[in-house]
Amino acid sequence: MPRRRRLEFLLIVAIAAGTPIAATLLYLFAPPGGTTNHGELLAPVELDAALLPEQAPDWQLLVVGAPACDEDCQARLCAIAQARLVNVGELERVGRLWLLDGPGTPSEEIAVRPGCGRQLPAEIPMTVPDIDVRAGVQVRRATAAQLAALPAPAASFAAADYIYVLDPLRRVIMRYPPDAPVKDIASDLRRLLRLSQRAG
Repeated sequence: MPRRRRLEFLLIVAIAAGTPIAATLLYLFAPPGGTTNHGELLAPVELDAALLPEQAPDWQLLVVGAPACDEDCQARLCAIAQARLVNVGELERVGRLWLLDGPGTPSEEIAVRPGCGRQLPAEIPMTVPDIDVRAGVQVRRATAAQLAALPAPAASFAAADYIYVLDPLRRVIMRYPPDAPVKDIASDLRRLLRLSQRAG
């Protein structure tokens, strides 16, 4: 095939493949009506498969923190527990993952942020019982090399400051700063769950 025809063919393929991808991204993160996502959309980064549970749910909310889990770490664990519970009808599709970035083992008596299991957002039905924030959190130890694969943090943050979202292909696609409201994380998660269910 002559070079010019090959280039034309590749251009047609690129346009054909790129259009639905671009449309999906626009619909997900700039849908009609002007609503946009609250999290920072990232170029997808595949997480090391060794860090993921074998039978992980479709979507994962991810935090990174030391085993001692200081107050900020506990706040992030609390936020992902609450964001998951807001989407109570989809609990089985959302998992929580805590990557340990240092030596040691998390204490079973680790103090959770006061009231985290009780002060849940108003959107949660009253039938959902109080929960232990750590219950159901998958804990994995990550190496420095595995953590280095996470998207580079903004100047004023470290990688461990963020809350991350992993898609069903186990790619990191979005992140939130430590002060992100739970309702924003839950809202984005709800949209992703709804749209991925339609696509399936």
